[in-house]
Amino acid sequence: MESTPPAAADLDVRDAFAAYPTGLVALAAEQGGEVEVMIASSFSVGVSQEPPLASVALQRTSRTWPVLGRAARIGVSVLSTGQGALTRQIASRDRDGRLVGVDLDRLPGGAVVLAGCAAWYETEVHEVHAVGDHDLVLLRVLGFGVDHGTEPLVWRLRRRWHAAADLHA
Repeated sequence: MESTPPAAADLDVRDAFAAYPTGLVALAAEQGGEVEVMIASSFSVGVSQEPPLASVALQRTSRTWPVLGRAARIGVSVLSTGQGALTRQIASRDRDGRLVGVDLDRLPGGAVVLAGCAAWYETEVHEVHAVGDHDLVLLRVLGFGVDHGTEPLVWRLRRRWHAAADLHA
């Protein structure tokens, strides 16, 4: 087994990080009458149970996070296996086309979640910490829902998505 030096190219680092399976989420909220949405693969639940906290690491170069981060409530949708194609659409730089054909549910507090997701969390920003080239955002979980009949989408090796059930095969 060979080791890659720390000064590896960005793509090499991303490939190494993609060897660890992770879920894909969409963070969304309504701000100024517009829905802001972004995809993240660094979401983690269960950071704390009291208070209930989750975390997500977001690139500081993001143009969406500064707007989304000001929302009173942010919806976090755990994407399901049927939503794989949406990841590229929502992550697109084409801001006008990100949500074309995407069914959204608005929660009473202003958070927005994607219909058909495996689970959702209604959150608010609890703390933000600068960590390297990302912001580590701690989100306080205010509410949640789970669709037990839907499998979550998993991002893994070679930066492709899979059904969670496929990981057991």
